[in-house]
This record gives sequence, structure tokens and C-alpha cells, in this order.
Amino acid sequence: MDNYLPNLQELLDGPFRELRQDNHIDPDRILVYYQENESIKALTFDEIALEHPYGAFPCRWSKGNFSKLRMMKRILYEMSIKAHHQTDEDSNAMPTVGTMVLVIPLGPIPYRTHKITSLILPEEYQ
Repeated sequence: MDNYLPNLQELLDGPFRELRQDNHIDPDRILVYYQENESIKALTFDEIALEHPYGAFPCRWSKGNFSKLRMMKRILYEMSIKAHHQTDEDSNAMPTVGTMVLVIPLGPIPYRTHKITSLILPEEYQ
């Protein structure tokens, strides 16, 4: 288990909860977790590419990593939209929604991506 996960989950369930909830239905933004100052931002793919360039060394991630992040975000976005439609049809449904987080770890180690999923609880949409 990566050492950032407990802090990341605590932040997403706490002070960044609203940002997380808004992000799973935003097709163009990714959550970016900065381990150094324990902050989270929602950035567009273009902003990520400018702020965190990919490529060969000394870059900390590749174009393939970036493409995979985009693909996973798209899959989770579509899953989340379907989940919201399900809650419209069934007030007792508890479907899963999700988004991706790009993790900027401490030190010169490669960036990581992390899939975040959660349930939509009936009291959150009634």
C-alpha cells in the first residue's frame, strides 16, 4: 500500500469532499493530489499537461501514462453518469461513482494514478 493513500482518502472524505463529488460528473477535470502540501486541485487535461509535462527522463511520467489516465477518467465518468440516472429511477439505489486522482508524490519518484470510487447514498440525492 502506498504511504499517501490514508492521507488522500482522509482529505477526499473531509475538506475536499465537495470537490471529489463534483469531479466524478466532470468529464474534463482530474483531481491532482500534491503530497508535499496535502492539497488537491481539479485540473483540466490541458492544465495537467502544462503543469506536469510527460515524456522521457527527467519527466516523471510518460505519454502512455497520460493517455491511460484520460481513458480511465472517461470510463469512470460514464459509469458515474449512469449511476446518477439510476438514482433518478430508483430512490433507494446506492450506485457507485468514481474518478481518477493524479498523485504528485514527494521526491523525484514517478507520478501515480489512483482510482477513487464511492457510493451515492440515498440521503445525498433526496
